[in-house]
Amino acid sequence: MLSDIEFSVWQKQMAPLLYDTFSHYNAPWPVQACRWGPVVDESSHKVTCRVFLAEQTDNSEPQKLVCSNVDICKPRVSSGSHITSWNDYSHCPYIREQKVIYHPGEINKIKELPQNVNILVTHTDSPDLYIWNTDIQPNRHNDKGSRTPNSVAELKLVGHEDDALFPLSVSTLSPTVASGGSDCMVLLWCVQDSMETSLARSASIVTSGYDELVLFWDTRAGLGPTCKIQQPHGRAAPDGSIRVWDTRKMCSPGDVLTAVDAHPGGVVHIEWHPTETGVFASGGEDRLITVWKCNGGSAESMPQPPAAFSSGTSSKAWTQAPMFQHPCHRRGKVADFHWSPHHSLPWTILSVSDDSADEEVGGGSIQVWRMSELIRRDESELIDELGKHGDFILKEHEAPPLTKIELQKDETSPSGAAEVNDADVAQALALGDVQAAKQRRTGLLGARPSMTASRLNLAILAEATTTTQVDDPGSGASEPQPTDELTDD
Repeated sequence: MLSDIEFSVWQKQMAPLLYDTFSHYNAPWPVQACRWGPVVDESSHKVTCRVFLAEQTDNSEPQKLVCSNVDICKPRVSSGSHITSWNDYSHCPYIREQKVIYHPGEINKIKELPQNVNILVTHTDSPDLYIWNTDIQPNRHNDKGSRTPNSVAELKLVGHEDDALFPLSVSTLSPTVASGGSDCMVLLWCVQDSMETSLARSASIVTSGYDELVLFWDTRAGLGPTCKIQQPHGRAAPDGSIRVWDTRKMCSPGDVLTAVDAHPGGVVHIEWHPTETGVFASGGEDRLITVWKCNGGSAESMPQPPAAFSSGTSSKAWTQAPMFQHPCHRRGKVADFHWSPHHSLPWTILSVSDDSADEEVGGGSIQVWRMSELIRRDESELIDELGKHGDFILKEHEAPPLTKIELQKDETSPSGAAEVNDADVAQALALGDVQAAKQRRTGLLGARPSMTASRLNLAILAEATTTTQVDDPGSGASEPQPTDELTDD
């Protein structure tokens, strides 16, 4: 983990290149779970969304299910200052509490029903599950004190014989809820409305437990598992690794498609991207959220595991490097995160952490962020798009695409006129060698004004680190601040 000084340098110099948007809110209590809700409002430059958060108190006041509104910039709108002007104590004004529901017991997991995302299912530190209609629940924000009565859920799911702490899932096809408990039972619920429930009759689910088994179930085939894999990770203790499987051919640990050593100490949460095939994110006890892309995004293009893998051989030789790492939950481990399901907020993640172990900051962190599109988009597409804006980047004014870009001599440039063809410009914008990038910038710009140098510096840094943020000239985004140095880091 970066020191405070190192992080400050990273935040000011690198974060504007890595992120398209970023917001941070220091909550008064640790935040254990989060989910995106519906879109509340949308304009040309921002989207207002409802989000649901689980705050874990010390019982001096009831446990909280918080409904908040978040304003998120659309792609290519946020300014560099918006991304860098925060610290661990910040209370972002774009994250606003709207309603508080007092929950009976700590909230370990939240899931929304896809048929109505305002209806939530919560897992607690008890055998019971609760269903809440957040639209009609009263706001309990002004009710204070440890003896304040809890809110009354629309429905309570009873059936587990022991605590049901974390395992919780909801079907995307029907209002069906699955829960697992310490009683070694998996219960399926068909939630018809707020008045009645019944055990679901048809469902396909996957479960894993402390018995080191991954079990596949199809309730149409009976009450027994249809497939099982023993010790899928090859070892009993949590090792921080992630395995990707094709469920159509999953009979033994050797059938794994790809594997990564993701997080030292353990993986807290994994989630597939809602629309991008082969992309998933993972959060760990190392306080990082990492975004991964499987080879080609399909099972057919995945590398085949080596024959020795099933005997414990490392798979590093054929796995992929991560696309992106989010290091901003510095004060506590990542508790949960959720990809945005909204098409107007692509690649946007809501993430939370439990910062209670940090005596200086405490509470929890709520962050909404999106990596720069120059990290996730195809390289050839980026080069083509940068080429269209080459004259804007180099001369600070718009011009039609040219086969050659001519840099005319001006009063501030002693270097005289220079002629650079497309290949040279592409090289200047896509150099992987930072030292060569410095020389190219000097040769192209001479002593041109600092803002021009800043623009090319931004583009070169982007390709030197494979990341950047580029403002669309027509988006009305704020100008990046001038940058005077280009380092090797």
